[in-house]
Amino acid sequence: MSAPLSGTGRAGAASRVALLAAGAMITLPFLLPEHRLPVRSFYDEWLAIALGCVALAAGAADMRGRATRVPELALWLAAFAAWLCVQAALRSPAYWQLPAAAVVFLLFAGALVSLGAWLRDTAGAEGTADVLAAFVLAGASLNALIGIVQFYGVPAALDGIVATPSGPRSVGHVAQANVFAMYLALGEASLVYLFARRRLHAAAAALLGMLLVMGSAYAQSRSGLLFSIWLLAAAWITGRRDESTAHRVRRATLFLAVATLGAMLALPVVHEALGISGRYMSALGRLVAPAVLASESRPAAWALALGLFAGSPWLGVGWGEFAGAAFERGLPRVMATYEAIWSSPHNAILHVLAEGGIVAGAIALAGAGRWWWGALRGLRGTGVPVVWWVAAVAGVVGIHAMLEYPLWYAHVLALTALVAGLLPTATATLPTRPVRAAAVAGITTLAALLAVTLSDYLRFEQVFRIAKGDTLAPPGEVVAAADSLARLSRGSLAPYAEPWLHRARAPGEPDMPAMGTRVLRRAPDAEAVARHAAALAIAGERDAATRLTDHALATLPRARASLERIVAETPPATTEALAPLRERVRAAPP
Repeated sequence: MSAPLSGTGRAGAASRVALLAAGAMITLPFLLPEHRLPVRSFYDEWLAIALGCVALAAGAADMRGRATRVPELALWLAAFAAWLCVQAALRSPAYWQLPAAAVVFLLFAGALVSLGAWLRDTAGAEGTADVLAAFVLAGASLNALIGIVQFYGVPAALDGIVATPSGPRSVGHVAQANVFAMYLALGEASLVYLFARRRLHAAAAALLGMLLVMGSAYAQSRSGLLFSIWLLAAAWITGRRDESTAHRVRRATLFLAVATLGAMLALPVVHEALGISGRYMSALGRLVAPAVLASESRPAAWALALGLFAGSPWLGVGWGEFAGAAFERGLPRVMATYEAIWSSPHNAILHVLAEGGIVAGAIALAGAGRWWWGALRGLRGTGVPVVWWVAAVAGVVGIHAMLEYPLWYAHVLALTALVAGLLPTATATLPTRPVRAAAVAGITTLAALLAVTLSDYLRFEQVFRIAKGDTLAPPGEVVAAADSLARLSRGSLAPYAEPWLHRARAPGEPDMPAMGTRVLRRAPDAEAVARHAAALAIAGERDAATRLTDHALATLPRARASLERIVAETPPATTEALAPLRERVRAAPP
């Protein structure tokens, strides 16, 4: 440890503004009710980055002295970003915007790590953690309440205020059941911390704890059990410098773990008694249900990611191109149950290795390993509640990152990076003037990107369905919408806009083969594959078209229906060109 965890710092107006903006950044994006196509998490992520910019601007305005200490973790994140630039130069990406966005995310995360360290020094570790934990607890408690309401049906009075989930599992306003369970676990960690710090009365802590436990049970996430185990383990390995505080941490985490298990066991019984058992299967039930176990595709995805890494160990398959590489290699049958293909192997380490190669993996593992070494030493050696809370939050997100891809969402990444910065670690001392100049330039650039991207996305929302012909818009509006998509396909949203443009255009248009190649590297769903096969056949590349058709029929369950429809919709002039595809589809088993 290079710096103390306690102390009041020199809290001033800048640190207070930064702390409030940071608190809003880790709460408000998780409470937005709207999550719809074309990019379901856009507004959550945009808001997190915007609030992060405010917090960073306040921190940059208060930089003082001749030298500035930069946490080691921030330097590892910058090194990762630098490697992605090298990778993009050595291996041409399908869309340059994919590695560029990753670089922005990594530098943003590195800046937030530094912001967390600055807040620790200026406002004090305990004061900063108290505020941030209170924000997380408030956001998680509201989400838990929303999730409970969602399960039993959103009343008309709350329509438009509380989002309606699309399936039987509650998702709160996080929009995904497993991420919802993760955020509630972060709320539980914050509750334990504030209780241990005597910032919450026992009765209030018990009430909020039961609310969080019930919300987690309605998420029906198996990860919730792992989160409880980690919080309990972290509490038990915490040092005992302050025995009374350590006892409060252990007592609270044990209460939450037992309550979580009890809720998962009791809710199915209660629902069966109420006649609504068909809508609910507990996480415990999903752990042993044969149908769930038989359809579990994570191990197959992990094996596939290892195979992709083995095939391209140095440069990887390209950042953001896991889905395309997975389709080209051939999907395991257990993964081929949907029209689209997973864009991640649902494991952060394997994802980085597959897409970024061994250098990216080494940087990521070294940076995370160095940070965790310090965190575990501090957890075992000091017993300070702040260290427990930081380790608890990072551990919950880390466990989830081994099973999903939460760190690929800007608001989850921002929360994790900010909290990680509260832990004192090794630092590098840099001259303040260039650091301040880089910070100002970065914040200004990011603010400009936010404005441009929001403008583009609002237009994208308006036109993507019209351009595809899914509405009753007149032909003139359809053409105008397609033109708008074409313009958006040259900007920051190209990896998202061009797949919709590809769907909107006829396979016989001249630029479709090149466009289809890019789209399949990024998002090779059954519709895109069928259109690309037809475009290749019409362009005279019959061998490539038939190979792609055969591969799609063997890989994607819905490829046959998509191919039949695309072939049927093409003009009569292309009948001869598409004959080989038609024969392949007819010969394929149903």
